Amino acid sequence: AVIAYLNGVYIPQWFTLKVLVIKFVSCVLCVSTQLPVGPEGPMIAMGAVVGSCVSLYHESFNNSKNARDLISAGCASGVSSAFGAPVGGLLFVMEEVSSFWNTRLGWMIFFASMTSVFMTSLLASALMGFEYHGFFG
Repeated sequence: AVIAYLNGVYIPQWFTLKVLVIKFVSCVLCVSTQLPVGPEGPMIAMGAVVGSCVSLYHESFNNSKNARDLISAGCASGVSSAFGAPVGGLLFVMEEVSSFWNTRLGWMIFFASMTSVFMTSLLASALMGFEYHGFFG
């Protein structure tokens, strides 16, 4: 649905906070019950919804171009957060998601991916009491 939206297909009620909550709850329930599914797909959609909500609720980003750029950055952040690889998120969006590409968008997506990996690592270490376990990422 994200690729379709970025290619010009209008999908009503897809990028809403309701979809974000439903994707989050379903991802937590499926992964916690050890079903043979991964969190990658829902995390891509959740990142896209966050990017869309930022463009909707922030005045300076409330246009079509910035919305598409932020949705692409959200997709990359979801992939990066799932795998712990910022370059992987950038390459995923470059190859699969974005139809239009420029250098500014590449740097924006890479920064968003690095930030999401940092925040994921920070939250994971907070859950472990900020103890060092001999690995990074």
